[in-house]
Amino acid sequence: MDVSEKGLSAFPTIPAGTTKLDASDNALTEVPASIGDCAALEELLLFKNKIKTVDKAIGSLGKLVTLNLFNNACMKVPPEIGNLGALEELNLAANKMMMLTDAHFAGLGSLKILTINDNRLVRMGSLKNLKSLEELRLYANNLEEMPDLGGGLPELKVVELHKNRISVIPDDWFTQTPKLEKLLMNNNMLTTVPAWICRCSALTNLQLQENKLTSLPAGDWPVSLETLFVQDNPELKLLPDGVKKCTGLKRCNVGAAGPDSLANELKKLVIAKGPAAMFWGKDGTPVTG
Repeated sequence: MDVSEKGLSAFPTIPAGTTKLDASDNALTEVPASIGDCAALEELLLFKNKIKTVDKAIGSLGKLVTLNLFNNACMKVPPEIGNLGALEELNLAANKMMMLTDAHFAGLGSLKILTINDNRLVRMGSLKNLKSLEELRLYANNLEEMPDLGGGLPELKVVELHKNRISVIPDDWFTQTPKLEKLLMNNNMLTTVPAWICRCSALTNLQLQENKLTSLPAGDWPVSLETLFVQDNPELKLLPDGVKKCTGLKRCNVGAAGPDSLANELKKLVIAKGPAAMFWGKDGTPVTG
C-alpha cells in the first residue's frame, strides 16, 4: 500500500493482510493504536512526516522487518519497540529524542541496521542483545559515553559516532567488535584510543580527526587499513612506527604529526596506489598518486 506524498494528515486505514505501508512524505502527526491491528506488516515507511507520538501498539507487529521513522518530530518512542523480534532495520534518525533505555533494544535480536543519528541523545540503553547488528549510526548527538555492547556484538562492521562528546573509549571496547571495518569517531573529545584497535584485522576506515588526541597506540597497525584521518589534533605530535604496517593505505591525512621521515614513508606508500589515492600534507594540500 503506497500512500506517500499524498498530503495526508490522518493516518490511513490499512486493509487486512497488508505487508507493506509507505506513508512517507506526508503531514502525519501520530502513529495511532490502530497500527496494532496490522499484524501482517513487514515494512512500515513513515519517514518525512511530522510524527510526534507513536503508540505502544507498534510493539505487537511481530512480522515487521523494516521500520523507518526518519525525519519526524518524535521526542520519544515507546519501549515496546524493543519487542519487534523480526526487525532487521530500524531508522529513528533526524528526530528529537534525548534518551533511549535498555527496553528499547531488549528483544531486537534480528536487528542488522540501527540508525539514530541527528537526534539529541544524551543516554543510550544497552545494545547487548543485538547480536545480529552489522551497522550502528549514532552520529550528531550529545553522547558522552560509548554505547554499551554488553560483552560483544560479533557481526558489527560499521560504527559511526562522529559529532558527539565522547572523551573515553573503554579499554575493552574493541575486543567486542571482531569484525569492525569502519569506525568514524571524528569531532569528539578523545585524548587517546585503546591499543586493541590495532587487532581489528578487518578495519579499513578509521577517522579520528578533530579530537584532542595526544598519542596513538603503539604496535602493528592493521594491514587492511585503507583510510586513516588523524588531522586537526593539535597535541598529536608523533605517529607510532607501527602505522607503517598499513600497506593498504589509499587515503591518509596525518596533519602535522611526525616524525617527517615516517610521514614521508606514508606518503610514498599511499601515492604508489595510483590516481585514486590521496595523501594530505602538513599544510593540508592533497597529493594524488
